[in-house]
Amino acid sequence: MAKVFYGWWVVTFSSIIALWTGVLFYGFTAFVGPLVHDLGWSYFQISLAASIRSCEFGILAPMAGYFADRWGVRPVILWGGLVCGAGLIFLSRVETLAMFYLGFVVLSIGFSGLGQAVVVTGIAHWFRQHLGKAVGITIAGYGASGLVVPLIVYLVAESGWRMGLLITGLLTWLIVLPSSWVIKSHPEACG
Repeated sequence: MAKVFYGWWVVTFSSIIALWTGVLFYGFTAFVGPLVHDLGWSYFQISLAASIRSCEFGILAPMAGYFADRWGVRPVILWGGLVCGAGLIFLSRVETLAMFYLGFVVLSIGFSGLGQAVVVTGIAHWFRQHLGKAVGITIAGYGASGLVVPLIVYLVAESGWRMGLLITGLLTWLIVLPSSWVIKSHPEACG
């Protein structure tokens, strides 16, 4: 039996991270209605936080790419997963709009460590041939996340938005942190 090239393991676990990051990014819409209902905030106030997240994510992506080049992909993904999970858990406890926005800032910082700039950097270090295929498979994880978003909707409907955010924060740690340990930044790490 032929040994699988380690780069494909990097692709597999990068795809899992991409899938979960997409679930968190797109699945947040499941929390909007319950937040409006429970806390009395307007849709504008809540969607403003999502806009801030997107802007901050765009600003921080080049920095995350720089850190991935400087320190390696694994530490950036590990750090991003820790911060992202903490942001979700923090959001599960919010009572004020200021806390909500602060939670989104934390969440955005974590998202930047899990973004395309970081995972694609990791893939690019492993492949000379099949690079396009490897990147395509990994980026498909973000798109495939739409298939998992209904589970977030179900989770929020069954357990409420606070418990839903807490569970997604814990799942972020359970999915991203172990996956990050499989991702070696360079082939030289495997000899």
